[in-house]
Amino acid sequence: MRARVEAELVIEREGWAVDRVRRVTERLQAALPDDERFETIVIASQHHTAFTAPGRTIYVARHMLDLLPDDAAAAFVIAHELAHHHLGHLIGRYVHGLPFFEATLPQHERERHADLHAIELCIAAGYDPDRCILALQILDAMVLHCGDLEGSLGNPLDPHGEVARRGYFPTLQRIAHVQAHVPAYRTGARIINTLAAERDAASRRRMKKALKIAGSIVATAALLLLRRR
Repeated sequence: MRARVEAELVIEREGWAVDRVRRVTERLQAALPDDERFETIVIASQHHTAFTAPGRTIYVARHMLDLLPDDAAAAFVIAHELAHHHLGHLIGRYVHGLPFFEATLPQHERERHADLHAIELCIAAGYDPDRCILALQILDAMVLHCGDLEGSLGNPLDPHGEVARRGYFPTLQRIAHVQAHVPAYRTGARIINTLAAERDAASRRRMKKALKIAGSIVATAALLLLRRR
């Protein structure tokens, strides 16, 4: 992926945008050993976007960085992409083979989890969460500027269907989710622990169901044997 991006797009090698993403990426990963760190590069793109892929690279468009007022807002964007790796959404450093969490998890839920883990990473790195959330507020302003009211407010006639089709919650809901998670994080909540607990509970439910089915099969087989005798 990195080779394809560098072959097809212009990569900025110096300047304030490059300095910012390097500084922010290093700060977000200060507690990690070198072999677990990701690199962020600045790409020339017509879109206001940031993305990642299997590997160890985060890609942020210069157009996106032009809209972000400071390091904290940029940190949330970069942390969101890091979160996809940390939460096992992509095969790579943190996941080998099968995803750590349920592969069937809807896209909009994965994006919500990435938002929540992103604000956790930002706070842990010492950024002001309100400044970080500016990134989502700017995104909301962009969505409204494009006339996409449902992208901001949601669709009251089909809220779940609209979210599933887009793969994201409406921007105002995303902001609310992150804002609500800030005090929860400060009292010890961590999204990765929540997801692990949910996964374990789901596994126990599946095991209980499987044992119940197995028990029914054994009982039926025993009854058939008795009848034959």
